[in-house]
This record gives sequence, C-alpha cells and structure tokens, in this order.
Amino acid sequence: HHPFLLDEYPFNRNKAGVPFHRNFAKIGLDSTHSKHISFLELLDVPTIGNKSENLNRFYDLVSVSHLEYIEDLILGEGRKLFFIPNGVLNDIKLLGKTHRVFESINLTNRNERRYSQLVGGNRIQQIYHFSAWQIHGQIDEIRSDIFSWLRNPK
Repeated sequence: HHPFLLDEYPFNRNKAGVPFHRNFAKIGLDSTHSKHISFLELLDVPTIGNKSENLNRFYDLVSVSHLEYIEDLILGEGRKLFFIPNGVLNDIKLLGKTHRVFESINLTNRNERRYSQLVGGNRIQQIYHFSAWQIHGQIDEIRSDIFSWLRNPK
C-alpha cells in the first residue's frame, strides 16, 4: 500500500509522497480497518506533490461524480471515521458551493483546534495532513481515535 516505501523506490525519499506515506505507515493500519476508517482525498486519481504548485490543475482534476460519491459515503450509514486535513475541509467548503455537494455537512464552526462532527452514524475528524510536520505530534492521537472508534463508534 505504500509504494514510496519500497526498497526499490528510485527517487528522492524526502520529497513527493514519501513523507506522507512514511507518516501514514506509523499508524499501523491494515486492510481490516478500511471498512470503518477513511483518510479523505478529494481527487480520484493518484497524485504526488503539493496542489498549491498548480491550483488550476487541481480544479481541472476534480470529478463532480467523485465528490458526490464522497458525499454519499459521509452521509451514508457506514459507521465510518473520516480523517480530513484542514486544507481538504476548506476545499470541501469551496467545492460544495461550486458544485452543490456537501451542502448538509456543517463546516462553519471550525475555529476549534480540532474540528469534529457526527454526521448520521459517521464522524468527521480534522487532522493535520500527513505531509505536514505537525502530523508527528498527532499520530498517537489518531491511532487512539481509531481504536476507540472501532471499540465504540459513537
């Protein structure tokens, strides 16, 4: 699941997706967790790098049908815990207005350090992005949230 961490990865191990995947791997998840845990990305294509390097390209890659799929997952009855970085929450708010999706997800009260919202039987939990240096201080908290959710998803 972490191709950037393979020994044969031929590129710089300090750039692109490598720090992201290295930090993500520290949580210790496996495929058995995927039914109830989601780390949300808004694009349905693989990417590396920072979207701010080419914001127009990011918006060109946005798929409305994929956004609707994500909205259905969040609003559905899957008992999922969605971890979403602040920047992605900002994009959800902006894309929601542009494409009329995510309208029933309240993102207005996000001034807290740690935004969290229950939506049906699912929870949205704000985290730092896995490529951000701040994620190092949040890994244990994310792991704890996951295993608490799996024991008692309320």
